[in-house]
Amino acid sequence: MLNGRLRAGAADYEARLSLPTFQPSRSYSRPVWDGRVQPGKTLLIHADRGHGDAIQFIRYARPLRAQGMRVVFHGPEGLLDLFRASDLVDDLSGLDGPPPAHDLQIPIMSLIHRMGTDLDSVPAAVPYLRAPDAAARRWADRLAGLPGLKAGLVWHGSVAFPYHRQRSPGFEAVRPLTGVPDVTAILLQVAHGRSDLERLRPLGPVLDLGSELRDFADIAAAIQALDIVISPCTAVAHLAGALGKSVAVLLDQGAEWRWMFGRTDSPWYPTARLYRQSVFGDWSEPVDRLRRDLAAMTAT
Repeated sequence: MLNGRLRAGAADYEARLSLPTFQPSRSYSRPVWDGRVQPGKTLLIHADRGHGDAIQFIRYARPLRAQGMRVVFHGPEGLLDLFRASDLVDDLSGLDGPPPAHDLQIPIMSLIHRMGTDLDSVPAAVPYLRAPDAAARRWADRLAGLPGLKAGLVWHGSVAFPYHRQRSPGFEAVRPLTGVPDVTAILLQVAHGRSDLERLRPLGPVLDLGSELRDFADIAAAIQALDIVISPCTAVAHLAGALGKSVAVLLDQGAEWRWMFGRTDSPWYPTARLYRQSVFGDWSEPVDRLRRDLAAMTAT
């Protein structure tokens, strides 16, 4: 999959479901969908990994519905308002309650396999997500008067995954991006990573929204009002790409399969540009490249 052989890799990736780490958070009694489109049947897509995975692969709901299937979703509460506003599924519910009624079910990360996706058939049309209208208006008004290029900034991913130390640069590494002339940094960092701000001050004008963002609908609404989003491999990077917003993704040298080897673009997100480490653990070079690119954007 790192080499772009998605179809073969996705078939092998199904072996994850035999490992305890990859077991869904709850069991589902209905049959697992085998990939055959059955018009009139209801397919339950359930989140089996992180928020970013759900954001990336919920894209498959739209083509399935277009082929006549009814599609419902069972996943984290923080995604429900966003998915509802995006009109991607027929029904949805949070993991704390029962799933919507369904005939068949599939873990969301198995869709790439069941849909037979290969590099030349990635469903890459964006945007496929949008923020709720009221939230979009609220955040657009809030951010309208900011000067210069408005760049959303995230520097830390969830600590739920063992490799978070490798993929998260931390604020100190991305701090130079807060001092680019004619750029206002909008800090979108929530939860882990915010403690960095207690010891390090930004270099230029910033607006810190981290304590005000309640869920992914809020984050999506703020992103829609920005010019670009900067993030490592986090749910926010996937969200910006799914919204069709320009997104600069900072990647560690060992970044996972979805970003592939040797690419500066992404087949999953046409608006993404990838900034990958050339030396393991060293963020200075990709951050410097991105800093120069931001400066060039303000000069046009």
